[in-house]
Amino acid sequence: MRAAAVAVFLFARLAGAQGDYDVDNRGWNGLADFVRLAAGVGITVEAKTEVDWQTLSPDRDAIAILYPTSRVEPVHLTAFLRAGGRLLIGDDFGNSDEALARLGLLRRTAQGVRARRYDQNPNLPIAFPRAQGHPLAREAPELITNHPSTFDAPSGADVVYTFGSTDAVVVAGDLGAGRWVAVSDPSVLINGMLAFDGNLAFALNVIRYLAPVGRPARIILLTQDFRLYGDPAGAAAAGTVNDILSDAGSALDDLNDYVASEALLRGLGWGGAGLALAALLYAWSRDGGPKPDASFARLGEPERIIDWDDPGTRNFAWPATLLREIAEGAAVPKLVVDDLPTRADLTTAFVSRRAFVDAYDSVKSARMKT
Repeated sequence: MRAAAVAVFLFARLAGAQGDYDVDNRGWNGLADFVRLAAGVGITVEAKTEVDWQTLSPDRDAIAILYPTSRVEPVHLTAFLRAGGRLLIGDDFGNSDEALARLGLLRRTAQGVRARRYDQNPNLPIAFPRAQGHPLAREAPELITNHPSTFDAPSGADVVYTFGSTDAVVVAGDLGAGRWVAVSDPSVLINGMLAFDGNLAFALNVIRYLAPVGRPARIILLTQDFRLYGDPAGAAAAGTVNDILSDAGSALDDLNDYVASEALLRGLGWGGAGLALAALLYAWSRDGGPKPDASFARLGEPERIIDWDDPGTRNFAWPATLLREIAEGAAVPKLVVDDLPTRADLTTAFVSRRAFVDAYDSVKSARMKT
C-alpha cells in the first residue's frame, strides 16, 4: 500500500473536479489507469454516450456502467446477459435501482455501517472478502471505499466483499449464459483509489472476470448521462429440449419485468374491462336485447270490470272481506246487492272461497232474520 500521505492528498482534492470517470482523465477522479490495466491484458475500453443494443455482441462485449444518472432498462440488460454478455455495474447514488433490483440487489445507505476506516477517516470504510477463493478477491485482501453505499444480496449470488454480515460491497452472479459484477462504490476504480494495492488488484480481477475466454474482448464504458437504445440481439436458436425450456423460462421472466410496470398493469386493467364490456354487448345483441314497448301504438281498449264471480277474473278476496264486515256490523247491509246468489251457484275458485262461503252464510242468515 502506498504512503498514507499520498492517499490523503488524493482524497483532499475537490469532489467537484471535472472529468469524473473520464477515460482520458489522468487526475484522481479519472479512469485512465483502469484503461491501461485493461489494455495490459488485451482488452479495449471504449467510452460511449450512445449505444445501440444491436451493435453489441454478447459473446465478446462487456458493459461497464458506472454511476448512471440515466435510467437503465432492466429487461434489455438481463436479455443481454442471458445471451452471454458480461456486465459491471458500479453505483452508489445514481439511477440504477431498477437494474440492480432485476439482479436481486437492494441498495442501501452505508451511513453508520460497522467497519474499519482507512486512516480513521469516517468516509473511507474498508471492505474485506467474504469469499476468499473467489476470482474477484485474488490478491486483494481489502478494498478501500470512498462514500459507498451497500447491497442486500440474494441468497444465490456470490457476496465477495462486505463490511459486515449483511452489508455487501461487491456481489457477483450468473444469469443465463452471462455473468455480472455489482459494486456499491464505483469510485474504487478511479485513478486515485487505484493507489491502494487491494483496489488495484481488484480492478484487474474485474477486467479478467468480465473477459470472454479465448475471444477478443472489449468493455463498453457508460458513465453518468448516456443512452442505450434499440433491442439486444437475441440468443442463439435453441437446439435441445433444455435450451427450449430455458428460453421459455427466460421469456416468462422478461414478461414478469414488464408486468411489474405500473403503467402496464393499468393498461391491462383497462383492456380487461373493455373485453368484458364487449362480451356483454355481444351477448346482449345475440339475445335480441329488451323487446321494444309498442303499447303507445295500440288502439285503446275499454277498461275491463272485474267481476268476483266471473271465471276470467274470479277472486273472492274482496267480497269475502265485505261480507265479513257486514256480518260483524262494520258495514251497512244495504251495500250488499239484494239478490245474493245461492251457495249452489258458487264455483270453486281461490283459497279465499272458504272464507267467502262462511261470510256469505252469516250475512244470509242475518238478512233472513231482518
